[in-house]
Amino acid sequence: MTAITRKKLIRQIKSIKAEERRAAVWAMWKSDDALFAPVILEALKEEKLSDPSIWKSKCMMIAALGGLKYRKALPFLETLVACDFSKAPIIYSELAMAICQLKPIGTGRMEFVWETMKSDKALFACGAYHAVYYLDFDLTEKEIGRLVRFAKEYSKRHREDEQLTCMPRDYLAAAAYRWKGKAVREFLLSCRASKYPHLQEIASTSLEGRRSVDSRLGWYR
Repeated sequence: MTAITRKKLIRQIKSIKAEERRAAVWAMWKSDDALFAPVILEALKEEKLSDPSIWKSKCMMIAALGGLKYRKALPFLETLVACDFSKAPIIYSELAMAICQLKPIGTGRMEFVWETMKSDKALFACGAYHAVYYLDFDLTEKEIGRLVRFAKEYSKRHREDEQLTCMPRDYLAAAAYRWKGKAVREFLLSCRASKYPHLQEIASTSLEGRRSVDSRLGWYR
């Protein structure tokens, strides 16, 4: 990337137009240049956090900080969890996803994931499950069992909302393509027997030992 392009993006992320800020963040993120991360963090701090109409720009900035592995952003992202994003709750999902990337989570390091399960913010745990799929790592049988139990309970709790009832199972079923054991197989078979075609397909793909790339598993990644 040329110096001129870099300067242009740094100017663009300060634009009054949300779509121009998003475009700048996307370009910075996908450049894989970690030097952009402090610029994105400052831009996020300048966003009108109480304005739900610009949730996409906030989500993309949060996701970019996680994607660029900018650990210095972790304290600020953790403070945002306490903010009221009830009019744009997907922000909680992106916060959980980014925090998982920055801690980072992994086998033996699942404390943050367990914390999200206790949250009263429905999409917070979904973000953690998204991270389990996205980061693509092995887990112990005990850790998998805990994820499966919560996903089942969550789905029952939100059975009137198709998106919420499916989300944890979607991500977990997709992540399970690399896991072994009776509990994993039983979970995937139950997903394959569900009434939701996309979940059936994700589970079938994992049962075949292949990683699903269903579009529902990430809205811009």
